[in-house]
Amino acid sequence: TSSLTSSLTSSLTSSASKTSSSRLKGALFVLDSLDGTLRGVGEASPCAGVHGETVESVVEELERAADALRGVDVPDGVAALDGSLGAFLTARRVGDLSPTARFAVETAILQFVAGSFGLPRLYATALGVEKFPSAVRLAALLPEDSSTSGGRVIRGAVKVKPLRGSSPEEEAWRVNDLVAKSPDLAQVRVDANRKWSRLELGRFVFELSDAARRALEFLEEPSHEPLTMTRESLRFAVDESVAELPKDSTWNDTWDSLYDVVVLKPSVLGLERSVAIAKEAISRDKQVVVSSCFESGVGLAHLATLAAVAGPEVAHGLGTYEWLHRDAIDPSFTDLVRRSDSGSPFTAVDLGFCQRALTDVPEEGLLARSPTE
Repeated sequence: TSSLTSSLTSSLTSSASKTSSSRLKGALFVLDSLDGTLRGVGEASPCAGVHGETVESVVEELERAADALRGVDVPDGVAALDGSLGAFLTARRVGDLSPTARFAVETAILQFVAGSFGLPRLYATALGVEKFPSAVRLAALLPEDSSTSGGRVIRGAVKVKPLRGSSPEEEAWRVNDLVAKSPDLAQVRVDANRKWSRLELGRFVFELSDAARRALEFLEEPSHEPLTMTRESLRFAVDESVAELPKDSTWNDTWDSLYDVVVLKPSVLGLERSVAIAKEAISRDKQVVVSSCFESGVGLAHLATLAAVAGPEVAHGLGTYEWLHRDAIDPSFTDLVRRSDSGSPFTAVDLGFCQRALTDVPEEGLLARSPTE
């Protein structure tokens, strides 16, 4: 075990590059060992439309967590991620945390406990995984307010969200056009957020070109109706339903026959719970995709590390880094991706870069730290 001091940095702010006035706000939660040799940094950045909490409420939660953890010995057993971390937080009277606050506290603790052992190996041990890659693939994001790639060169994998008010046919034509204009694009995944009926889903699939059908990797919960249509060669991913699982459950048996992929949002589910669901999915031969909301490089580095271990052969939904032009880490996450370019067909980020970024979060990135013991 190691004793720690804890502190909170409030008002972490990143500008969103796709709009002139949009700003993403959050807080960094910092844990330091009393001897100064260990550090853990976590991020809480509530995202409108996804999280119910506000930055102000998250800051209050993290201040209480910092007080509860100050001077405490952290048992190494929390790294098992088998409920031990949650039990530790309960025992320390940290209290019920909102999703983003929990994500910040959990990731900070795990980085702190991992130390020189390293977060990738910590996750591999928790998930029962023997090998993991040195870099994690990233899927670009084509959001619901963008009809084109915006001039970006998209390669490898991309996630497409249907445009507001568009028909299934129009979405199919949009995917067809994207594939036709992107020779380096290998995989397309479509996230309709339960928007379509089964009939509308069928209309979408019918209008796909042969090239788009070949590139279609999977559809994320495309229908608000049960998926009883003939699947043919289609693959489906479970997304929203994961957050609707009972808190004491990590699986719904009906998913075995319906879904090939499980999409996890740790900033919604919590880190320990995400690992438990990932472990269950892996045991059932399902692919695991880790997805971000709109975190800075701190949150993205943590997510990328889990992603590489939980889903080593799939591109993960971390393409939101392209929407940020300011970051809490230096080099920025965008720079880390650029430095990781090895000529692979897929965009990727090196895990070693991510670990160094988390270790070397600049003091200006930490902003005004509260006093520690």
